[in-house]
Amino acid sequence: MSLIVAGGVLTPLATLAAKAQKLGDLRGVGQAEFNHDGSRIVLHHGGTVGIWDVAAGTRVTGDLGANTAPASYLMSSDAKLILVQFKEGKWRVFDAATAKAISPMFDAPFKDDSMKDGSMHESVLFSPDFSTVLVFDMKEATAFEVRSGKRVATIPLTIGPDEMEPGSAQFTAGGARCLVMDGNGTVTTYGTKDWKPIGKPMEHPPANDAYDFAFSVSDDGKWLATSDTPGEHNFKGQLQLWDAVANTRLGEPIVAMNGVTARFLGGDRVVILPERGDVNVRELPSTTVAYSLSSGDHVFLPTLDVSKDQKWIVAWGEDEKIDLVDATSGKVANFYRGPAKIKKVMIAPDSSSCYVVFDNSAFDQEKHYDNYVVRFKLPEMKVTHTFRSMDSDPSASLSPDGKRLMVVQGASDQERVLFLDTATLKPLN
Repeated sequence: MSLIVAGGVLTPLATLAAKAQKLGDLRGVGQAEFNHDGSRIVLHHGGTVGIWDVAAGTRVTGDLGANTAPASYLMSSDAKLILVQFKEGKWRVFDAATAKAISPMFDAPFKDDSMKDGSMHESVLFSPDFSTVLVFDMKEATAFEVRSGKRVATIPLTIGPDEMEPGSAQFTAGGARCLVMDGNGTVTTYGTKDWKPIGKPMEHPPANDAYDFAFSVSDDGKWLATSDTPGEHNFKGQLQLWDAVANTRLGEPIVAMNGVTARFLGGDRVVILPERGDVNVRELPSTTVAYSLSSGDHVFLPTLDVSKDQKWIVAWGEDEKIDLVDATSGKVANFYRGPAKIKKVMIAPDSSSCYVVFDNSAFDQEKHYDNYVVRFKLPEMKVTHTFRSMDSDPSASLSPDGKRLMVVQGASDQERVLFLDTATLKPLN
């Protein structure tokens, strides 16, 4: 249990979190996310989950009261709903703006991800129209209607080498199909009207030391990438590209030390991200390399983000250099090389700017922290505004409308929330 001194008395952090009347009074924020219009944030703090009004700085109680004891939550992809898991093993879906319950209380367990930040990852998945929730337990995946609570399908899962990861799933953009991977890396496509299999299963060709399996699907459902990693064995992993409609492989597996993953772009392209070496963009269905993104030192792969309009790729790595890449041609349009480690990059929704979190903590063991959020104008990669944080390890996130930046900063069990105006990077009241 986390404790804090309040008035000379050791008080549980969860008790203080429940009693806090203003957002600025909260301490011990483990995770925070904006809702769809940036008017609310969902907070995990002190062992509880709550919805807070950003402008007023007050808690929105609704049906999710301050005295409930949620264990974790999942935000829907449109940031309008949250699924809250309670410590009693039950869960419920709430409106992320009003905290009003829109589903009955479900008494259906799903696998515990043991998340320290209070979020759920691959255990639960909303359908694109948010009418259905797919829940993973250790031996099966179950689909429920959100508003009625009706169980509409049960999909058995085969357990693979990692017994704690029995499977995962992804819906296509329209929601007509759902692709489910079992613990052995086999992906089966299901039609969501009747939840019956479509076509033959696609069996990932594993490397010799395959331990963890993963997959990604293009938004239109045309292309699939399955991959494996060797866990902590430090051996090779491989990735297989697929025509997800014809259920056929595209070319031979792509092999890389420590594994390789993929991210789909528009226009039938896919980004191949090896754990070591150069990132490359390939054409589909030919799988030919359109262009590559250099990793700088050829040891650590670059991290990248893609603009919402898929016009730009921002890539950065251990060499403290940021490249702005034309996503169509692969040419570097501009770059910035700074003196500090790059922790995170966020591209504005309109692609007019990006926000970079720099870590300049040269003497962090002596508790001398120096971190910055910097606004760059695109495509010039020109610094326009900066915000300095003297707290340890701050994290930042961008509201969906691009008007606010949320910074969570502070020492352990003292993390607090601060909002910045994205145009000026000045703190908001």
